[in-house]
Amino acid sequence: MSVLIKGMEMPDSCMACPFSVSVNFGAVCCPTHTTIPDSKLFNDVGEPADRQPWCPLIEIPPHGRLIDADAFSKFVHDKWEDYDHWLLDYIEARPTVIEEEVET
Repeated sequence: MSVLIKGMEMPDSCMACPFSVSVNFGAVCCPTHTTIPDSKLFNDVGEPADRQPWCPLIEIPPHGRLIDADAFSKFVHDKWEDYDHWLLDYIEARPTVIEEEVET
């Protein structure tokens, strides 16, 4: 399961991330419990480096109301079996804002 934090902007670097804790040898990424050495936190001129490629944060683009498209497709198919093909194709063609998660 994931957590969405409304109003939070994507940090540009681990140093600007509210989930990064500075320690004497670098920082620790709290969501992943990963130690990030100083050499990865700063670039060659001493400025904060970009976020790490393995960063678990994802940016959600501006969007309207989000619904469970899979559940809606099933509802349409179950209720209007004979007339659902164009509508199901339309739903399938819409962009995915947040990928599906499967509980383990």
